Amino acid sequence: MLKFTLADRYIGVQLLATIGFSLVLFVIIWLAPETMMNLSQAVADGKLTLAQGFTALMLEIPEVLLTAIPMAALLGTVFVVRKLCQQSELVAMLGAGLSPQRLFLPLFLVSIVFAGLYAMVQEGWAPQAYSAKQALLSQSGLKNSKPEPFVYLERNSEQKQAHSQGHPKQFFVAGTIAATTQPTEPPRALTSPQSQSLLKPAKTALTAMQIVLLRYGSPKADVNTPEQGTPIREIIQAEQAVPHVSGTQWQLHQGIRYALDEDGVYQSAKPFSTLNITLPKALTPLAAYHQQNPMHLSTSQLMGYTQLLAETGQLQDRRFFDTRLLQKLFSLLTPVIFVLLGALIGLEPPRSWRATALTVAAVVLFMYGVSLPFSLNLGSLGLIPIQLAAALPQLIAAGITLVSLQLLGNAKGYLGKVWI
Repeated sequence: MLKFTLADRYIGVQLLATIGFSLVLFVIIWLAPETMMNLSQAVADGKLTLAQGFTALMLEIPEVLLTAIPMAALLGTVFVVRKLCQQSELVAMLGAGLSPQRLFLPLFLVSIVFAGLYAMVQEGWAPQAYSAKQALLSQSGLKNSKPEPFVYLERNSEQKQAHSQGHPKQFFVAGTIAATTQPTEPPRALTSPQSQSLLKPAKTALTAMQIVLLRYGSPKADVNTPEQGTPIREIIQAEQAVPHVSGTQWQLHQGIRYALDEDGVYQSAKPFSTLNITLPKALTPLAAYHQQNPMHLSTSQLMGYTQLLAETGQLQDRRFFDTRLLQKLFSLLTPVIFVLLGALIGLEPPRSWRATALTVAAVVLFMYGVSLPFSLNLGSLGLIPIQLAAALPQLIAAGITLVSLQLLGNAKGYLGKVWI
């Protein structure tokens, strides 16, 4: 049975305290320059009450923690291990008979604690806090960022034999999507049993604003490109659209219908105050997910969203969010990886006061932060497999650490006979 020694407790307590202190410090530094200033100004201008301003500040913390936890794990470990080396404590422990592998045990256990904290934030606190923050800011009139338009392309499934994705049938664009509650389950007839277990039924209606709907005619046989070979036969513009509870019927308000002939030449325009149209069942749940912002979904919600994208033929969006999903899964291991890398980076000769360890740690964090969006784009564009794209930031961090160990040789005095 594994017993914890005095050295285990000594290293574990120091590491836990240092990473915890670093985490609080990073959160304060991250929030202080802009967020606190903006919220303070909003409270001073009367746009927010003091309680609302404090609530908005607290709701920012979970999103900041997703960035701060890996940073604190790496730098906190570097500081602790570097201190043990500088004061010759690590040499004494090794001389007392403790193996290098044994010295890594308390580091690994502490990393599990912060990995669990990261999982709780990513899967629960952050998505809930983001939704609550957006609702609070919208209610107070402070959400001034322009929302991304919602776009949906329905293809003709009967023509997929001639073209890999089928000719376009309808193209729906909404400038904004508004909803009072979070989305849930798409219609049962649309999804597989697997995706139904991941999504729950929607309880409230959505409202889409600034609508443009393109309806295509029959494809031309002499054109190979689906989009160019399918003429637009009708264009519908509307100020507002609301889906029926059935999910297939939408009611458009205050718009114009433009009719075109087979060559795409304008024929007529008819204004309307109310128009009922039929749209795919998938449109309502996809619009609801868009309103919630898929980039801030939990892993389980994102799994349901990617499944829905796959079933509705939104292949480009599916690859992007498949990569994002795998990134979120790999990020659960980042605190563990960064603690172990920080331990290797922090190994320096006794009584050495060089700043090489801190420099390497700063380079690792910088490259990790830069590679996150870069690898997401590589995976979504299909330039590299999405599995490699998701793991690329951690691989880059590990690669920089190993190269630095070989170039600087700091760890060889401690671990040369064991690992290096």
